[in-house]
Amino acid sequence: MTHKLGAIDLRGKRVAIIGLQGSGKTELAKHLIRQHRSVFIIDPMDEYDCFDSLKSVVRFVPPNDDFDFSQVFDKIKSYEIDMMVVDEISRFCPSRARGAKPIRDFADICRHSNTAFVAIARRPGQVQTDFTELAHFIFVFRMRGKNDSIWLANQVADLPAAVHRLKPFHFICIFPDRTFEEFEPIPIGGKDVKRRRAKKAKSKDSQDRTEAGKSA
Repeated sequence: MTHKLGAIDLRGKRVAIIGLQGSGKTELAKHLIRQHRSVFIIDPMDEYDCFDSLKSVVRFVPPNDDFDFSQVFDKIKSYEIDMMVVDEISRFCPSRARGAKPIRDFADICRHSNTAFVAIARRPGQVQTDFTELAHFIFVFRMRGKNDSIWLANQVADLPAAVHRLKPFHFICIFPDRTFEEFEPIPIGGKDVKRRRAKKAKSKDSQDRTEAGKSA
């Protein structure tokens, strides 16, 4: 079965977007945000300012990685949001720490309030397993690290080979039944943007070859 990205129903679901720097995960996140009525974004890298003119999107830039989100979440509980996005979630919920309970609690609240909860990370092993292993939908961009491949194989046996074959900015969606499907890059406009993307793709190919050599 072929799915259309815009037809995937994320309401009340946990979503993980995983990809290395420059892979295209932020463009995918922005695409998903535009499809929802009301969104709250935790934006530690200050990358989502393109939404500042929209009243339907609230963006919060934490002052530091140790920020206590309790008061923030207490305030947004009264909002009628239909998507919550936490970018660079490994900064707040790293795999080897047991902190960030407010974020985990809010992920549970989102599930019960029919709100999509989107966690974005560079590598699956860098973030607490609650946000990857329990995700209903996982969007994965090309990764070739040894530990990444082990994690992918634990999701679906033949997933590592499919992810390794991905072209730059292409991605795979892993569905709740753990079938998966490849998607084309998110379309973006402007010649300057396209040139930057082509340059990133060339750099990414070189980086992947180096990484694959180290993992061999």
